[in-house]
Amino acid sequence: MKKLLLLILLAPMQVMLADPNGDALQSMNQARNILLLTDSYQSIDGQCACAAFDMFLRFQYPGRYVETLYFKEPSTDVPYPARNYSIGQTALKPDLIIAFDTTNPCQRSINKAFENVPIIRFGFYPSAVSLENPMVYDALPGLHFVNTRASSACELVYDFINARFPEKSIYQYIAMNLLYGILSKTRSLQNRNTNANTLRAVAQLMDCGANLKQLQQRLKNSRANRRR
Repeated sequence: MKKLLLLILLAPMQVMLADPNGDALQSMNQARNILLLTDSYQSIDGQCACAAFDMFLRFQYPGRYVETLYFKEPSTDVPYPARNYSIGQTALKPDLIIAFDTTNPCQRSINKAFENVPIIRFGFYPSAVSLENPMVYDALPGLHFVNTRASSACELVYDFINARFPEKSIYQYIAMNLLYGILSKTRSLQNRNTNANTLRAVAQLMDCGANLKQLQQRLKNSRANRRR
């Protein structure tokens, strides 16, 4: 019964992916200084999502200043890193923040540090909600795009861009970052996070120029190097 109740309560958050009022696009249209960030543990998936969205914003909204804030030195695994980034703190005064794969404690810190700045959050993980308080994620300020069935932040970013920009807005470098993030989070499409929508996203990203075999080998080499 509890499981059924959780699934019912999760439904409004998944509907948020549709953004019927276009609030996310309006915020991006109006913003001049945009800050991207991911959680303090900085998964490869989160970093790839930041880097891909950095490229997407520069392509779709020329003239915007985009910066990525990391909590520590970013990984060299990301195929095409974010162009501008800072570590630990930023001098930028953003008028929009876009956060990827952030946990609730991190989100509260963001709210405190950037009070009154509009925030768009992308989240996919079941830990964003709980049986005790299933709407805790949705209760935080900001516009939320949450889909607990998504495999990764990069899959969620792909879905967001693909649904709102029907013309080809995902060029090769964006596709490479998104696919690498998906591969990293799903262990090369081998774990239980992988689903039919994930595979459709992978196929579309390959159509956009991402090289699956090359990225799988890159991920394999990276893991082998970390074990040494």
